[in-house]
Amino acid sequence: MDYAQRQTYNKVMTRQHRRTIPRSEFHLPVAQMSEGLSYVPERTPDEDMAALYEDGPAGIRITKDQKFGNAAMLYTYDWAVREGTEEDQRTAARLVSYVGFGTSYYLYAERYVEDVMYRKPPLAEGIDRATGWPTTLEKLNTQVLTGLAAAAGLAMQIEHELLEQRPDEDQNILLGAIMAHTALIAAAVAEKVDKASGGPIAIQNSAYMAGTKTYLEMHQLSGNIEALITSAQFANPYSPLMVNLNTKNKRLKTKKNQDEPDLPLITNPVLNRLKLNIAGVIASESRP
Repeated sequence: MDYAQRQTYNKVMTRQHRRTIPRSEFHLPVAQMSEGLSYVPERTPDEDMAALYEDGPAGIRITKDQKFGNAAMLYTYDWAVREGTEEDQRTAARLVSYVGFGTSYYLYAERYVEDVMYRKPPLAEGIDRATGWPTTLEKLNTQVLTGLAAAAGLAMQIEHELLEQRPDEDQNILLGAIMAHTALIAAAVAEKVDKASGGPIAIQNSAYMAGTKTYLEMHQLSGNIEALITSAQFANPYSPLMVNLNTKNKRLKTKKNQDEPDLPLITNPVLNRLKLNIAGVIASESRP
């Protein structure tokens, strides 16, 4: 077998092998699908905070807002799991997936745009390794909460290190990777992968398609509000995302292209809890 034949044989065998192995990774593009969607916060009307941002190290505004946003999302999802309905859980998961994908672009994917076409965060595990059955909603919810808790804790550490004048870019990349993986688990919750049927290959394909769907929805919404969705926007009531949510998702139904599907709405119980949690985490920092 000559070199060309060997290469052809290897490609064929690789394709055959892939058909027998359930998917375990997602292809997260390192290039934005739409240009001009970078989120730049406007000057805060709070003069004390404005002075802190102006006198502090570069990047402190986004870093602090990111910390607030991640904490608020964690508390909101925890509420949905403990006290909310199944619809609340799936709605909160969709929002987590949007925010996770958008934030991970800046922290994780974009940094490799010169090297690769995709980053490959791990998919949600649609099959429970312990039982061999589809992963339950309860277990997926626990995994989302674990990811959100890790992201919230790391966001606090990143802010602390920035204020101490010793920022660590590796920590930002790690935060982006955590958020990408959490976004994929949340997508599995939002798209009901726990109710999927079939064997491991079919269910992991469902997990991959769930991630693809919410990733594309995130970009559609980002295009509508003209800013890539990020966790930092939660902390700013004037950000494009919060303006959108505070006007009862009206822009979700404003399609630039009539061929685009309508996006799911973020229901009021989840939205109201998110607002309470945002106000709470910001107020807690201002207390003596």
